Amino acid sequence: MDRLCDDVLQLIFDEMAYPGDLILVCKRFYHLSQDPYVRAHYFMERHGATQALYQALGRGKVLTERVLDILMSSGAHFSRYLVQVAFHHYFYTRTHFIKTNWVRNVPLSVFTYFLKLAADAYGDIPRGKMEDDGAIFTWFLQESRYAESSKRVTWENVRDLLDKYNFIPFSPKDPLMAQFPLALALEPRLLPYAVANGFYMDSKYRNFIFRKMFERVSDRTADTIADNVRELCRLDSTMFVSRTVAAEVCMEAKYNSNGYTALKSLNVTNDLVFNLGALVQDLLKLFYKSRSVTQKPTQDVLRHLWKDFLRLIPRFAWSCC
Repeated sequence: MDRLCDDVLQLIFDEMAYPGDLILVCKRFYHLSQDPYVRAHYFMERHGATQALYQALGRGKVLTERVLDILMSSGAHFSRYLVQVAFHHYFYTRTHFIKTNWVRNVPLSVFTYFLKLAADAYGDIPRGKMEDDGAIFTWFLQESRYAESSKRVTWENVRDLLDKYNFIPFSPKDPLMAQFPLALALEPRLLPYAVANGFYMDSKYRNFIFRKMFERVSDRTADTIADNVRELCRLDSTMFVSRTVAAEVCMEAKYNSNGYTALKSLNVTNDLVFNLGALVQDLLKLFYKSRSVTQKPTQDVLRHLWKDFLRLIPRFAWSCC
């Protein structure tokens, strides 16, 4: 180990969940661990830019003013939301989703410097209860079904949170992490701002997002749904409406007419990666072999689909209805 250069030792540190035991092996490892660049590099490489500051704030005396400066200059994500949660947690005003000591282990002088960096970046930060960016974002999601005149938070307000204050959930334990893709289903125009803050559109969220887009909402028209789908697909080339989502929308054709009409509109303009008529035919064949075909609601939906796609579906398919 004595022959290893510092760069190799840095890589070994980066692979360890807790390097504290290793630095006790010898003086060389200990002195290397005191280097603020080594500490900052560890958080950036192991946890990524989005979580680097969050993880560093939970390491107590490992975090120093110099480490903070290096993290900031290295591109660690620094959002107003992180500052608000850290402030509430440090001064015991609100725990949010964090149940550990987290930032309370940071020396007061270092935390004061952290707040100074926050004030320089964001000015006078709202600190009251339910005034943090996470609460505003939650209201946006909760009021998604409200009429525009009844909403406290508009999409422009959320855009400013992402654009001006770099909002993004910074911990996997934050409940907002799982709800964040829902905002993109409600307002696809937020996607570029979310990506700029480090958001990555995981493929596992694709069906969830599009399913929410087609969901029945009183003031959401078919044109609005279709436009939102096209906009999201334009902003992210990996996004597309899957056959699974389309099949679910088709089976709701009787009571979710706007979603179904939007789906047909997307099919006419070739914005789907499959032929909707072929999908409807496969649905008819599938239900022909199931017990649910004996239920009247299912029969009504299948008859409705068959009439809409009469020219594209062979006559024998009607026998399943």
